[in-house]
Amino acid sequence: MPVPGWAKDQLADARVGVGTSDGEIVLGIRPEFLAEARVEARGDGPPRPELGVDRSDAHPSILAARVGLVQPLGARSNVYLSTPNHDTVIAQIPADTHLRVGDAVGLHVDMNHALFFAPGEAGRVLASNRDRWSSGGNGNVPV
Repeated sequence: MPVPGWAKDQLADARVGVGTSDGEIVLGIRPEFLAEARVEARGDGPPRPELGVDRSDAHPSILAARVGLVQPLGARSNVYLSTPNHDTVIAQIPADTHLRVGDAVGLHVDMNHALFFAPGEAGRVLASNRDRWSSGGNGNVPV
């Protein structure tokens, strides 16, 4: 996934003291910031994820996944997916989804809400876009 501009300087500064000389970092994203990618039909090939998004300041990224479970929760559904690199990814999407177990889907990852961590079980935050999360200006990172 491409690293958004706001994170590049933070990651460059943070990686100096983290010991990630191999470049490994961990991407974290909350389920509500994953969405089913719109699919654009084309006459010259199979449908493909549409990379356009409504906000001009977003950094769109598409993640290929397969649906393992759809859990309706009223107005929203938790969709449990797998990717080639991860057994479980959870997306929270509108309940009227047409997704079914076994479906292949593209997920739009809203990179404006991404967190980047050092590797390990308790990896520290290396980069975050705190301004987006703070309605009162306190800069707290969501937990």
